[in-house]
Amino acid sequence: VKVEKQLGLPIKTLRFDRREEYLLDEFIGYHIENKILSQLIMRGNPQQNSVAATPAPKCDNPLEYSSCLNAYKKPPPSAGCCQKMKEQAPCYCEYMKIEDVKRVFD
Repeated sequence: VKVEKQLGLPIKTLRFDRREEYLLDEFIGYHIENKILSQLIMRGNPQQNSVAATPAPKCDNPLEYSSCLNAYKKPPPSAGCCQKMKEQAPCYCEYMKIEDVKRVFD
């Protein structure tokens, strides 16, 4: 609360080690109530106390998945199509910017 008042900005994420005082119900409850993301870090190894970045997905050409389009119209899709579509899920927003692809889903 003091930090928020000093900076005038809300705390979004707080990293802390696994010491007992940080694992009390009141402490965790405060985080949940105020929508603060808690990230537990390793104790005693500051060089390892970072959160690993998630690599960006490799977005394939959406036209490679034309054989899977029937999965949206009539079930059941093949296991191969399901796997391809799951792998490409982070790319859908980019795909929807392509007019030819967008028309299929409209």
